[in-house]
Amino acid sequence: MKKTLALLFALFLTFSAFAQEQFTQTVRGTVKSIDPENEVFNASVLVVGSEPTIGTITDEKNEFSFQVPTGRQVIEIRCMGFETKQFDVLVTSGREVIIDAVLHPSSIQLEDVKIVAKRDKSRPINNLSYAGARSFSVEETYRFAGSLGDPARMVRSFAGVTPVNDSRNDIIIRGNSSLGVQWIIDGIEIANPNHFNAGVGMTGGQVTLLNTNLLSNSDFHLSAWPAPYGNALSGIFDLNMRSGNNKKREFWLQAGYNGVEAGAEGYFSKNSNSSYLLSYRYSIPDLIKKMGVKMPFVPKYQDVTFKTDFELNDKNTISVLGIWGTSNVDFTIDEGMLEFFDMSDYEATFYQQIEVNSLAYVLGATHKVKFSPKTEMKNIISFVRSDSRMLVDTMNMDDGTDWEVVWHENAIENKYSAYSELTHRFSYNSTLVGGLKYDFYDFNYLEKTDPEFFSDGIVTNENGDFNLLRAYAQYRHNLSSAFSVTGGVFGMYKTLNDKYSIEPRMGVKYTPTASHTIALSGGLYSQMQPRSFYFIKTPVPGGFEYTNKNLDYSRSAQLDAFYDWAFAPNWHTKVEVYYQHLYSIPVKNNPDSYWTLLHAGGAGDNYIQREDSLVSKGTGRNYGIEFTIEKFLSKNYYMLFNTTLYNSSYTNGFNDKRWRTVFDGRFLMNLASGYEFNLKNNWTIFTDLKGSWAGGTRYTPVLIEETQEAGYIVFDESRINALKIKNYFRIDFRFGYRKNHKRFTDELAIDLQNVTNRRNVLGMSYDAQKHECVEALLPGIVPMVTYKVYFSL
Repeated sequence: MKKTLALLFALFLTFSAFAQEQFTQTVRGTVKSIDPENEVFNASVLVVGSEPTIGTITDEKNEFSFQVPTGRQVIEIRCMGFETKQFDVLVTSGREVIIDAVLHPSSIQLEDVKIVAKRDKSRPINNLSYAGARSFSVEETYRFAGSLGDPARMVRSFAGVTPVNDSRNDIIIRGNSSLGVQWIIDGIEIANPNHFNAGVGMTGGQVTLLNTNLLSNSDFHLSAWPAPYGNALSGIFDLNMRSGNNKKREFWLQAGYNGVEAGAEGYFSKNSNSSYLLSYRYSIPDLIKKMGVKMPFVPKYQDVTFKTDFELNDKNTISVLGIWGTSNVDFTIDEGMLEFFDMSDYEATFYQQIEVNSLAYVLGATHKVKFSPKTEMKNIISFVRSDSRMLVDTMNMDDGTDWEVVWHENAIENKYSAYSELTHRFSYNSTLVGGLKYDFYDFNYLEKTDPEFFSDGIVTNENGDFNLLRAYAQYRHNLSSAFSVTGGVFGMYKTLNDKYSIEPRMGVKYTPTASHTIALSGGLYSQMQPRSFYFIKTPVPGGFEYTNKNLDYSRSAQLDAFYDWAFAPNWHTKVEVYYQHLYSIPVKNNPDSYWTLLHAGGAGDNYIQREDSLVSKGTGRNYGIEFTIEKFLSKNYYMLFNTTLYNSSYTNGFNDKRWRTVFDGRFLMNLASGYEFNLKNNWTIFTDLKGSWAGGTRYTPVLIEETQEAGYIVFDESRINALKIKNYFRIDFRFGYRKNHKRFTDELAIDLQNVTNRRNVLGMSYDAQKHECVEALLPGIVPMVTYKVYFSL
């Protein structure tokens, strides 16, 4: 019977492929020059490989629009005196494709010679001379197996980004804690963009609050970023939201890991270029529960994202962005939960009840004004709110006591920001950028715990406000057609404790030929601590004091260099080396302590361990080498392979003792690849494969006899992080179809995560009954299904 059904399905696909007509869709956009003194005129836009040639030219407004056959296409834009640029696009019958191209003047102008800009997303971003960065398309967020439409999970395919465990999407870059990542969307710095974990300082979670259906191409900085970025230590995730279609109304419906979703985009008026973009999502587990299905715990969440764009005139535009998300989950760690994590033999001494609630708001408005072809300004005002509530109750099974509160958190933080940036291009070879940022933090932090850990059980109970002021300037100059230099400085001042930072940055890039690029960048970088840490109370005779109030910024000096060789069309290989010296890291004011804030998030925790009596004396050191070979999507397939060898260590600053950090897995290897089978362009079958192999996180062994005698866990302080959990290994396989109908397109994707059924480690626990450390294991193979349909009116 199964063979018969498979044969009928194959015959159906074959018949459909040959029986249906070829559909087309509108591809339109604009073509502009980055050089204010050299404007684009009558640029040619064509479909690469089309026979006969399908194409058009831009009009007097530098706009174009033409019909392109559905399927994956390469759109090429040519103009005399400029480098030719190519764009990989997915053309479907359900949605128009919009391209906004910016061309660079060609440095070589010879008759009958075509200068083509490589589609190399690893090259320095925004024409800056900086290493340690990569741009990526939103389509990659869906294409890579196991990404599940989450940008944070997608970047785990890149060199230097280590997967800690499968349950969360923390971004661990080159041995640094995920606390060091800064998220930006349309120029607005946002808090942790995840449901259930909007807590102060957190940067990871289980379900993303971001909706990739609304995002555009974005940038990911792994180190040594340029002067416009600051208040980060390990990485910058700079996301851009796309604008809605201002010529047509389009809609989509989607169901998958991130929820059930409905979205719409279109124009306010046919007589203007203004547009809107809107989506709403709701958690699938909660819908299943409402249908009467029983589950051990139910994550509930929903979110709304929107963006509106208004073109006031030829020189002024305004856009408004908004994100709202709310989530709740409560569960009990008991026998059933231990069995789920393959810990049924673990003899627990207590059970726990955990409830987490979070609420997040992002609202911002951006005004752009073009004073002249050479000078433009961007102004942003925004409001970001993080509201996180966590309640943890514990029952002691030995004496049968009632549930007791061991952790209660209610952290509310409002951030009001104003940001202004001025850009002046003296010429194509010379650009100056300067900016000012002002943040006003209004907060109410309440954190309580068992009095056994903090005197009177109060960790912090504070409300108030403080300011953060930042300024930067950056100058780029092309010394020749092959050599460019970018230099800048970033400054930051915090009124909370009058701490400031001045950080020079510089980068150089040398491109001797179109196929070879060498880049070197570096500078100083700093980040303030998780805000509630400044207000942790420390008991003293007659009361308490804030022993963390004068903590300095965590600081880092970074150097990054790479060599990139585009050895064949659509292929390139890259070798990158880096060195990072971290200093002024918070550690305990105790020469014998090994605690450091660099370990935050090391076990994939949903909270940050609170500590008082901290001083900014700790140091850290990360260095490594990364190798990448990549083929961009062409001829229906792509491939990305990379490997990383690295070292991550730290000290407490009081002595010369150096320990490995919990993230010091020493090696990382990724392979991602995929192929698409086009059947007359109406049916497309796609497959994607991704594999990761990485050294496990580290932990400190327990002294068994001392622990039995003391009645609490005693660690072997002579072997800090000497042990390592088993290496991380995972293979994901994704397959599905895309079908273009006359008026709509539907797509089905099945993600078989962890197809080898490997039980990776969630974390380590100490079994007090058996007196041994045991592993909490994550589930094996997990299937995820995503179905999407989009159409236009």
